[in-house]
Amino acid sequence: MAGGRYRAPDDLCKIIDDQALTAKFGPLIDAEKGPGRTGSGLSITRCEREYGKTGARVGVLVEANVSDTSSMQSQFDGLKKAGDSGGDKQTDVPGLGQGAYSYDDPLTGPHLAVYDGNLYLTIAVLSKSGPAVDDALISTAKGTMARLKG
Repeated sequence: MAGGRYRAPDDLCKIIDDQALTAKFGPLIDAEKGPGRTGSGLSITRCEREYGKTGARVGVLVEANVSDTSSMQSQFDGLKKAGDSGGDKQTDVPGLGQGAYSYDDPLTGPHLAVYDGNLYLTIAVLSKSGPAVDDALISTAKGTMARLKG
């Protein structure tokens, strides 16, 4: 398997590198560990975060899928193809993992999806009027991936 080798976190909320998110959206208000699933050699962990100040809050959802043995390329390719056929305007993000793309969902906001080796990582800014995927999300993905290596 090419690419990085990542470990499944017990609590993704404790792993996320959110320096760029707090710089962009304001201080972290709340973080909630989402329900995780493990089975068939795949671990899925989630973290819901809220940044900003009262009246100007922005939600961010981070999900990490980590396979025990195989590459996450097929999941990445399949979801990218499904989004493309569904009309999402996708933009490739070079230099991030083995593959990365972003898109703006009109119902949920900007999304970033990355795969590298046995990791498939997604970050979504849950705001219909939120900013496009930019350096803050890319920086968050890079920092979080570095913390999951091992």
